[in-house]
Amino acid sequence: MILTLKKIQHKGADRIGICFPYSIEVNEKMKSLGAIYSSTLRCWYLDYNKGNYNLLLKNFENLNIEKSNSTIEPATPVAGPVSRDLPPIASNGKKETPPPIETKFPEKAPERPDKGHKAELVPLAQKLRVKLFENIGKYWVFAMDYQKSTVNELLGIKGVYWNKHEKAYLVMRNKTVKEKVENVLQKKDLFPNDFILKENEASGGTITIKQHTDDKQWMQIYVPPSFLLREKIKRFSMARYSKPHQCFILPATQEVFDGLVMHYEPDHVFFDNQLPETYLKKGNMPNRKKVLLQKAKSQVLDLFPQEAKCFMVSMMDMMLAQNLSDSTIRNYGNTFFRFMRDNDFRDPSKFEYREVVKYIGGLMERGLSAT
Repeated sequence: MILTLKKIQHKGADRIGICFPYSIEVNEKMKSLGAIYSSTLRCWYLDYNKGNYNLLLKNFENLNIEKSNSTIEPATPVAGPVSRDLPPIASNGKKETPPPIETKFPEKAPERPDKGHKAELVPLAQKLRVKLFENIGKYWVFAMDYQKSTVNELLGIKGVYWNKHEKAYLVMRNKTVKEKVENVLQKKDLFPNDFILKENEASGGTITIKQHTDDKQWMQIYVPPSFLLREKIKRFSMARYSKPHQCFILPATQEVFDGLVMHYEPDHVFFDNQLPETYLKKGNMPNRKKVLLQKAKSQVLDLFPQEAKCFMVSMMDMMLAQNLSDSTIRNYGNTFFRFMRDNDFRDPSKFEYREVVKYIGGLMERGLSAT
């Protein structure tokens, strides 16, 4: 392949312009020599000096040097406006034989000195818009924009999980796991230091049981702040947590109460039963579908601020009227929450059609599926 060399003016200085038909191999060679490609002039270039000229002669055999009235010399300042018709860099059409030089030129051009200005590095956590949420049990919870390589790296860490229903990542509250995840996301102290300490056995305590102030079919269970004790109550199939009351909720039946006492018997826990005498009734046991629907509804509504709950309630009523499952209600509700959150919880009836289309298009650009 023949490379054509010519003298060009670029970024206020003389350069050696290098033109040739497209070739991946030659492109890689140019990069190794420190040449830079100019999309404006559509050619590669090096600084205009004898060292770079001899470097090209040493690395390429077929060079076509445009005619010039002078050989290559260090560029000198030119007064007045710079002309595009600059003189070529060689004195004749033949390839010049360089004079014998004792110094051996490197295969790669010397690196340019650092000018002292570098752009500030942006942590990956900031680029992916990492957002922390309230802890769930023994996990830190966060969400971020999808990036395949980062996701694969995170899920390769033992103690990091993806929760499909919550659309969030769960990270074990462990010091080692914390350091590994923070290294991947390039942000130190991303998570707090509220680590989970290993508990061999529960340290006793008191579980208080009260009547539910909003619904007499349920009872409120107040569990001590022990990880093992709280994990045990989550194993009850119909147990759910009430954020407004800061307690767990279970059906107010004698069967459930007896099961609760038996469940905690090995932990030497004292029960403070504040229920009225006739509060526990067999008829309070709800069917499974009702419990799942109420749990899904509560989880979604808790995400919304008070002023925006009415919008979700209207959508929830429509989904219940269509007899959708609890998992569908949860998925649709979470999606609607993200849409409302990204639009500052505006009244949905005020949106124009084109705004919704633009929003969905933006999600597609971020790599999300059409579903």
